[in-house]
Amino acid sequence: MKIAKFVLPVIAVGFAASSTMAASTASFANVAVPAGITPTAGSTGAGANLDGFIANQLTLTTTNDWTAAALLIELTSGSIYQEFDGFGGNGTTLGPTNPLGFATIPSLEWDTYMDGNAAPGAVGVIAIAGAGGDAGGDVQQFDSVQVDISWNSNGAIGTDIGANALGQFTLSPDANGTLTISTTEADVPGRSTENFLVVNGAVVPEPASLALLGLGGLAFLRRR
Repeated sequence: MKIAKFVLPVIAVGFAASSTMAASTASFANVAVPAGITPTAGSTGAGANLDGFIANQLTLTTTNDWTAAALLIELTSGSIYQEFDGFGGNGTTLGPTNPLGFATIPSLEWDTYMDGNAAPGAVGVIAIAGAGGDAGGDVQQFDSVQVDISWNSNGAIGTDIGANALGQFTLSPDANGTLTISTTEADVPGRSTENFLVVNGAVVPEPASLALLGLGGLAFLRRR
């Protein structure tokens, strides 16, 4: 009798940590920054280069129209890269930098940002929610030490269903801590809150989520 083999994903997969009626699921792709990328003058959270840094690219998958999110990154060590160059008007803001500048200013591609668009790589204005609506308290923060912010979708109604590229968080190789994201969807009561760990610059599922994944895999194999 053949026994099917299954590979259970560990990195770049998000799992819900709270039981609410909202159905969104966050996941992170951990992308290593190429060696030799030099930050532009005035950038923070990096030294002479971005060697060893990891860009954690957030995708939110929803079954209903995504409307808002709140995200908190708290580090016990390391830093968050913040690109200074203002190419396209977004280099020093919450939104993504303009991809047209990547060829001439390579560090732009690795900026930390949050996106209010459904389309990956789209450049748009982030609609910031009220200061009391963020994940970590009443004070919004977006720098090389901490990200504690909330933001809204600026896509048309009905366009934010499915996989939404909602940001990138580039962390130093010695970055460790936690990441929490809460999201809401149109016409869905409650919010989804998911917890992750930051381990050596990579955002990974918390151990409790991994344990649930393992139990699910064992149950599946048993049914086989």
